Amino acid sequence: MCSPALAFAGVGLAVGIAQSVAQYQSQSDFANQQAQAQSDAIRQQQEYQNRLIQLEGERFQAESNAVRTRQLQEQQALARQQGQASKEVRSAQATALVQSGESGVTGLSVDALLADFTRQELGYQEGILREQQNKDAYYNEQLRQNRIASAFTMAEMNRPITSQPIARPSGVALGLEIAGKGVGAYGNYLNYGGGMRPERSTPRSVLAIPS
Repeated sequence: MCSPALAFAGVGLAVGIAQSVAQYQSQSDFANQQAQAQSDAIRQQQEYQNRLIQLEGERFQAESNAVRTRQLQEQQALARQQGQASKEVRSAQATALVQSGESGVTGLSVDALLADFTRQELGYQEGILREQQNKDAYYNEQLRQNRIASAFTMAEMNRPITSQPIARPSGVALGLEIAGKGVGAYGNYLNYGGGMRPERSTPRSVLAIPS
């Protein structure tokens, strides 16, 4: 039959172990919930980050296309001006030849007049070319600045998302705690009469007490 001291120690040990295990499980569950919540938050933040990066890429592409479109339009406009200038010079030269022929003017004077028209055309064409080069440089610089700004924005958006450490209960600590409770239960067992400690006997007086 189980002694009362052993039963008392056993019940105390069982209750202590149950409390320790329950506390460990509660802490473990809470840590798992924290980890899941953090994982969900990181996933949502990553999705948002990816969307921002996508939007920045679309913005960069749209702005770059707009700059290239304006550049192409300017080039086409200057090309039309060049063509119109050449057409007007050819027309002026033809008119001069007709008028000189009708007036009977020939020789060096006519050649000088035609050469003067050609020089005027060259000067005008050179001016248009310089204007086109300046505008190309301006638009190319806009494209370069747009690339730099977009790269910087992308780098800011693409920063790594860090997770915070989750405090988890220690299985080793649980084992030590249970072992400690076992030692305590054994101590209780001894204290409440479960050991082989000799009992003290109260010494009897050798003196006779007179009645």
